[in-house]
Amino acid sequence: MSTDRFGPQGVEVAALIRRTSQLTAEEADQLSSAAELNAALVASWYAAWNAARDAGWNAAWWAASNAAADAAAAADAVWTAEADAAVALSVRHLIGQHGYTQDHYDTLTSPWREVIGPVHPDDMETT
Repeated sequence: MSTDRFGPQGVEVAALIRRTSQLTAEEADQLSSAAELNAALVASWYAAWNAARDAGWNAAWWAASNAAADAAAAADAVWTAEADAAVALSVRHLIGQHGYTQDHYDTLTSPWREVIGPVHPDDMETT
């Protein structure tokens, strides 16, 4: 899988996609529970989208989103958790710009990080 098409975090996005293909049934159930749709998640998704758009990263954004959709063959909630993490990761370098904050990133990646682990080497541990 070519990692250069996923932007500055290409290696990490590709690793996340590969890891998705190896989810166990227990991990899928845990992700489904952790990825409940809520207002903070929706707001964070839009903040990430706006940051990507404002910074001109539409191609990387859509590549990551499409790859996430292709990689996640489990239930919708599991796909959502993986896709949210991939999207947040693909615009991680924009934290602090264009209205995209660390809180948005943490909200989008928290279901994955709680169940599987960090999506980027610099991610802090979840509590």
